[in-house]
Amino acid sequence: MKIFVAQGSNPLSPRAAAGAGRQKLNTAPITEQLMAILNSCSIEAVTSFASNQPHEKDEESFLSRIYEANIEGADYFIYLTTNASYSPFDTGASAVIPRMNLQAKALAEAILEGLKVFAGLQNRGITTRPWLHALQRADMPAVIIETGFSTNEGDAALIGEHPDLVARGIANGILTYLQSLSSDDDEDFFPVCPPPFYQLYPETRTGFCDLKLHVYAGKKRQPVSRADISVYQKCGDRHIMVYRGLTDKNGRAIPVELPLDCRDPQPPLFCICVRHPGYLPKNEWIEVKGEQPLYLTIVLEGKHRQKSNEDSIRAQRFW
Repeated sequence: MKIFVAQGSNPLSPRAAAGAGRQKLNTAPITEQLMAILNSCSIEAVTSFASNQPHEKDEESFLSRIYEANIEGADYFIYLTTNASYSPFDTGASAVIPRMNLQAKALAEAILEGLKVFAGLQNRGITTRPWLHALQRADMPAVIIETGFSTNEGDAALIGEHPDLVARGIANGILTYLQSLSSDDDEDFFPVCPPPFYQLYPETRTGFCDLKLHVYAGKKRQPVSRADISVYQKCGDRHIMVYRGLTDKNGRAIPVELPLDCRDPQPPLFCICVRHPGYLPKNEWIEVKGEQPLYLTIVLEGKHRQKSNEDSIRAQRFW
C-alpha cells in the first residue's frame, strides 16, 4: 500500500492562494507527522520534494505533484492545504474530489470524521469539482483536504500549534478507511489510533473560558461515548458555532474554549447541544461571566423512557 501525501497552496480559491506561503508553512508539519504515523503502521507514505517556484502558478504546482504520484505508482493521492474566507467566523475542515468516485468519497468521509474526533474541526462536507482537470489526471483515487481556515483564529492556532492533532485525525481516517477494505483475516492489520484527550490551546491563552464537559445517562451516571457535541455562541441576533466534536469512552469532550470577545454588552451566552442516536437530544444554555473554568455535566434520557411516558398518557386517556 502506497499513499502519496503532498501539501501546498489551495488550487481552488484565489483568496486562499493569496496566503500560499502561510498555508505551506502550516501544512508541512502536518504532512511530516502524518507520514511518520502511516509508515509506523506498515503503509508506505511518500511525498513531493518539489518546491513552489515564484513564477509557477498554483495549478501548475498542484499538477506537478499529481504527475509525481502517478510516476510513484501510488494507490492514493492526498493533498493537504487550508481554506480562506472573507468572514473570520468560517471554520472547519472540508474535502474536494474531482468527480463522484466512491473510493475517493469514502476516503474523504473517513478523514473528515477523523479530524472532527481528534482535532475538534467541524465537518463541512465533501464537494465535487469536475472542472479541476489537474485532479482528474491522477491515476488513483485523489482527494484535497482543507484542514481549516487560515482566516479563522481558532483554526489557524490549532494548525500552527498542534499539527499533531490534525495529523492524527487524518491518519485515523485513512486507517479506518483501509480497515474497512481489508478482509476479516486482516482486519487488525491497520491499527486505528485511539482518540486523544488534549487541551487545544495553551492554558495561558486569555479571552477564553475553559469548559470541561461530561455527558452521562440515567440515574447511575453511565458515561455516554461518541455523543455529538456542538457549542454555539449567541452574539447579537446570530448563533456562531465555536466547537463541534465527540465525547470519549469516559463521556468527556475535549476542553472547549468559549470566546469572551463578543461585542454584545450582555454576558456571553452559549448553547451546548448534545446528540446521540440512543438518547433524546438535549440543549443547555449557560452564561459565562469571566475566565474562571466551568464544569458542566449533562445527563441524557433514553428514548425508551419517552415512549413509556407516551404509552402511560395514552392508557390514562383510554381509561
